[in-house]
Amino acid sequence: MEESTLPEENVVLPVSVVKTFATKRYGGADEAQAVESFIADLASSQEMDQQPVPPESEQPGDIDYQSIDTQGV
Repeated sequence: MEESTLPEENVVLPVSVVKTFATKRYGGADEAQAVESFIADLASSQEMDQQPVPPESEQPGDIDYQSIDTQGV
């Protein structure tokens, strides 16, 4: 989370809310493991947001609809 370079507002959550959510969502052997998984997921999603996404090579207008086999439908 320290990698964030944009000045932005912080969200403050009570530890009990984080523990409850993490335990329900991530499970694990105990609360600590669930919270660790939750924090790791947050960190990895931030990394993904900063990676460029390559453009799709095939645009919706480029699809040849005549070649699609619809006989099994």
